[in-house]
Amino acid sequence: MVYGRDVHPSTLKQFVAEALEDPGSVQDEDIRTATRNDWDFGAELTGGMMRVSYWTQNYRRSKIDDPNRNALFLCSKCRSLFSQSLTSHWTVCRKCRVRT
Repeated sequence: MVYGRDVHPSTLKQFVAEALEDPGSVQDEDIRTATRNDWDFGAELTGGMMRVSYWTQNYRRSKIDDPNRNALFLCSKCRSLFSQSLTSHWTVCRKCRVRT
Protein backbone atom coordinates (compact mmCIF):
# COMPACT_ATOMS: atom_id res chain seq x y z
CA MET A 1 0.00 0.00 0.00
CA VAL A 2 1.22 3.49 -0.86
CA TYR A 3 -0.39 6.62 0.50
CA GLY A 4 0.13 10.36 0.23
CA ARG A 5 -1.33 13.52 -1.23
CA ASP A 6 -0.19 12.44 -4.70
CA VAL A 7 0.38 8.75 -5.45
CA HIS A 8 1.29 7.05 -8.69
CA PRO A 9 -0.35 3.62 -9.13
CA SER A 10 2.06 2.78 -11.97
CA THR A 11 5.01 3.03 -9.54
CA LEU A 12 3.34 0.57 -7.15
CA LYS A 13 2.56 -1.78 -10.04
CA GLN A 14 6.20 -1.76 -11.14
CA PHE A 15 7.42 -2.30 -7.56
CA VAL A 16 5.14 -5.30 -7.00
CA ALA A 17 6.00 -6.85 -10.38
CA GLU A 18 9.73 -6.55 -9.64
CA ALA A 19 9.26 -8.01 -6.15
CA LEU A 20 7.42 -10.97 -7.66
CA GLU A 21 10.20 -11.31 -10.25
CA ASP A 22 7.48 -11.65 -12.91
CA PRO A 23 6.67 -8.34 -14.65
CA GLY A 24 3.69 -9.80 -16.53
CA SER A 25 1.93 -11.08 -13.42
CA VAL A 26 0.58 -7.72 -12.26
CA GLN A 27 -2.14 -6.07 -14.34
CA ASP A 28 -3.48 -2.51 -14.14
CA GLU A 29 -6.73 -3.75 -12.59
CA ASP A 30 -4.73 -5.32 -9.72
CA ILE A 31 -3.78 -1.85 -8.44
CA ARG A 32 -6.63 0.08 -6.85
CA THR A 33 -6.72 3.70 -5.71
CA ALA A 34 -8.97 5.18 -3.04
CA THR A 35 -9.35 8.49 -1.23
CA ARG A 36 -9.19 8.79 2.55
CA ASN A 37 -9.30 11.60 5.09
CA ASP A 38 -5.85 12.54 6.39
CA TRP A 39 -6.86 11.77 9.97
CA ASP A 40 -7.41 8.11 8.96
CA PHE A 41 -3.60 7.91 8.86
CA GLY A 42 -2.93 9.81 12.06
CA ALA A 43 -1.98 12.96 10.17
CA GLU A 44 -2.71 16.48 11.36
CA LEU A 45 -6.37 17.37 11.14
CA THR A 46 -6.12 19.73 8.20
CA GLY A 47 -9.28 18.48 6.54
CA GLY A 48 -7.17 17.30 3.64
CA MET A 49 -7.63 14.18 1.63
CA MET A 50 -5.03 11.50 0.99
CA ARG A 51 -4.88 9.01 -1.85
CA VAL A 52 -4.14 5.34 -1.23
CA SER A 53 -2.98 2.88 -3.88
CA TYR A 54 -2.92 -0.79 -3.00
CA TRP A 55 -2.33 -4.14 -4.64
CA THR A 56 -5.29 -6.52 -4.61
CA GLN A 57 -3.02 -9.56 -5.10
CA ASN A 58 -5.53 -10.94 -7.58
CA TYR A 59 -4.79 -14.67 -7.67
CA ARG A 60 -8.12 -15.62 -9.21
CA ARG A 61 -7.53 -13.98 -12.60
CA SER A 62 -6.08 -17.23 -13.92
CA LYS A 63 -8.79 -19.32 -12.24
CA ILE A 64 -6.06 -21.54 -10.81
CA ASP A 65 -6.88 -22.97 -7.41
CA ASP A 66 -3.35 -24.32 -6.95
CA PRO A 67 -2.52 -23.87 -3.24
CA ASN A 68 1.18 -23.74 -4.20
CA ARG A 69 0.84 -20.64 -6.40
CA ASN A 70 3.30 -17.82 -5.70
CA ALA A 71 2.38 -14.97 -3.39
CA LEU A 72 4.14 -11.91 -2.05
CA PHE A 73 5.26 -11.84 1.60
CA LEU A 74 7.02 -9.41 3.94
CA CYS A 75 10.20 -10.77 5.58
CA SER A 76 9.83 -10.79 9.37
CA LYS A 77 13.53 -9.97 9.84
CA CYS A 78 14.63 -7.44 7.20
CA ARG A 79 11.14 -6.24 6.18
CA SER A 80 11.82 -6.77 2.46
CA LEU A 81 9.26 -8.23 0.08
CA PHE A 82 9.80 -11.73 -1.28
CA SER A 83 7.76 -14.27 -3.22
CA GLN A 84 7.23 -17.91 -2.36
CA SER A 85 4.58 -20.59 -2.53
CA LEU A 86 1.39 -19.59 -0.76
CA THR A 87 1.61 -22.76 1.36
CA SER A 88 5.25 -22.25 2.37
CA HIS A 89 6.04 -22.06 6.07
CA TRP A 90 8.88 -19.51 5.76
CA THR A 91 8.44 -16.10 7.38
CA VAL A 92 11.82 -14.79 6.24
CA CYS A 93 13.31 -14.16 2.79
CA ARG A 94 16.08 -16.27 1.23
CA LYS A 95 18.81 -13.82 2.26
CA CYS A 96 17.75 -13.97 5.91
CA ARG A 97 17.49 -17.77 5.79
CA VAL A 98 21.13 -17.96 4.69
CA ARG A 99 22.20 -15.66 7.55
CA THR A 100 20.46 -17.82 10.14
